[in-house]
Amino acid sequence: SSFANAGVQRVGEALAGAYVRQLPGLVSVGAPVFSDDREANQIEFRMSFEHPTLGRYERGVLELEVSAMEIADLLTVPPEANRRTPFALLQQPQRVEHRLSVTGPRVITGGAPPQQQVGDKHFSLQQRVELSGSTVSFVTQFERRSDEVLVADMALFRERIGTARMRTGNRLRLSLLDIKALEPQFPAIDKRLNKYRGLRPDALMQILRNNEFTRLAAGELLQKIDAKSRLGVKVLVERAIANNLLGDFAAGLSDAQAALDADAQAADALEARGVALIGLNRPAEALQTFQSLAQLPQQPSAGNWLAQTHFLLGDFARAEAALRDSLQSSGGDEREFSVLWLYLVAEQQGSGRGQLAIAADLAAADATKWPGALLCFLGGSLDREALLKVARERPEQERLRLAEAYFFIGQQLSAQGRRGEAMSWFERTLNTQAVPYREFTLAGLELRRGARPHKPDSRLESQIDGIGRPASRAVTARLSQPLSR
Repeated sequence: SSFANAGVQRVGEALAGAYVRQLPGLVSVGAPVFSDDREANQIEFRMSFEHPTLGRYERGVLELEVSAMEIADLLTVPPEANRRTPFALLQQPQRVEHRLSVTGPRVITGGAPPQQQVGDKHFSLQQRVELSGSTVSFVTQFERRSDEVLVADMALFRERIGTARMRTGNRLRLSLLDIKALEPQFPAIDKRLNKYRGLRPDALMQILRNNEFTRLAAGELLQKIDAKSRLGVKVLVERAIANNLLGDFAAGLSDAQAALDADAQAADALEARGVALIGLNRPAEALQTFQSLAQLPQQPSAGNWLAQTHFLLGDFARAEAALRDSLQSSGGDEREFSVLWLYLVAEQQGSGRGQLAIAADLAAADATKWPGALLCFLGGSLDREALLKVARERPEQERLRLAEAYFFIGQQLSAQGRRGEAMSWFERTLNTQAVPYREFTLAGLELRRGARPHKPDSRLESQIDGIGRPASRAVTARLSQPLSR
């Protein structure tokens, strides 16, 4: 057998390597345990692992992918080019039971799903879920019923094996908090959000509610865990993003900095810090933060934020360079979003340059859809009234789209030297109450600056010097996305 030839330790190392490839960061704990029951004709091999950041955390819930990949290795079919018949199953064990147990911090409520079974005359695969207190166990049993698969049975065998392989993976959502215990705090949230209520329920209110709950859940969880742990950093970052989306930039900056103190390379924390600094009207510091973000691998949002921060500082040439770098690897709505800003930064450098910069993308824009209508408006093929009509077509999105429309109308007027007229459009942007959208925050900054035109701040030149063009990045911030993501 493999254990006799290679030894328990070496087999354990081989299996551990396979697990680590599936779950990077997994750490083996203790030595593997092997037992051989000759009377029952059964062997058992146990291994233990730890993972510092297992699963994906979101809003008080840990989502885990649990896979019985050892069982999947038994569910094999011959290669299409293999003409040898019959297909032998003799190398497979007669029976295998795989049990994967996860213990969470709270008692698991609710019932287990019904048992599942798939198979044919050659094999059987059964799966069930067992609940016991705070532990959930996924039990998978495989049984070989035949020694070979004949040609006439191969098509159905392949189909059943494919179905069985799909069922070896499961998803588990573990609640880390008692949601019912949070309910007494919901009325206070509703009271805070009363001023944002529109004529009807809409997407803006949904975003605000979601982020209020995210902030509440994160605060409760941070009282129970180490804020400097890997999970603690994730929770801090999530709360920082929620604070930014709710316009509480001071709290967002505090949480983002706490996360960076624990992990200086936390990309989401860097982005949240930069966003908070923009909201606090500290663009020079935000620029340095986004430059640090751009130096990390695979950070597609960095180029877009760099461009907008350069824009706030009045450095339109650098903003244009950052956007053109980003446009090289972006597509879809993300590209249209970047093109809108490309128009603004180009137009600020000379009348007519904006339309020239977006000419290639304008031809493919759909004026009947969002955000294509915005691009067509800036390019001159759609008038203002038509733009606002498109923005109002979907009532649930109306306030969010109007915030974008009003902002870009104001920016176009500003780029044309009509700052006085632009101010009223920035005021309309704020009147939409679209706090989670970056256009709302940037319109507020424009109103603070007043009617004077954009000019580079000479006091910031020493801080800006030496910060070159960002590396080429794909832009992921969609036009309809909130401020922080």
